[in-house]
Amino acid sequence: MMPQATPAPINDITGILSIPSYSAPLMIGGATAVVVLALLALWFFNLRNHTPQLSAKQKALAALASLFKSPGEAYDFGIQVSDVLRTYIRDGFGLDAVNQTSLEFLSSLRDHQVFDTNEKASLAAFLEASDLIKFARKDASSDELQMLLDTAKRLVNAEGEGTKKS
Repeated sequence: MMPQATPAPINDITGILSIPSYSAPLMIGGATAVVVLALLALWFFNLRNHTPQLSAKQKALAALASLFKSPGEAYDFGIQVSDVLRTYIRDGFGLDAVNQTSLEFLSSLRDHQVFDTNEKASLAAFLEASDLIKFARKDASSDELQMLLDTAKRLVNAEGEGTKKS
């Protein structure tokens, strides 16, 4: 036979326990302190991880300043300077200069007032020169590469002179 378990003694129910009057403000104060500490921790970690965002113009000028040009590397330089300017136009003005051919892009500029007539002419000359280097593999001299770079810088800097029309 199996031994029977002895039942646990059942105690009578006692009255309601009273909560001390100082515990409610203590709990509210503690919860507030936890929330404040959590917000301070979020602010601190967000501040440490925050890197200032560069504008499209600042990014383009930094990229153009870092380009290295040598006559033997005209092809690579032509691609790089063209990519920087096309990316700047896409990011700064919302025009799809990156995914279009030069002719397509210049045709799309007719409908926009982003650039004035002189800037459109400079842009067309820039795109023609960079296309000759990129696609026709034209050997460009140091002076031609410098002129290409200067034109790109002028076009990027032109935004600050009121050519961007909203």
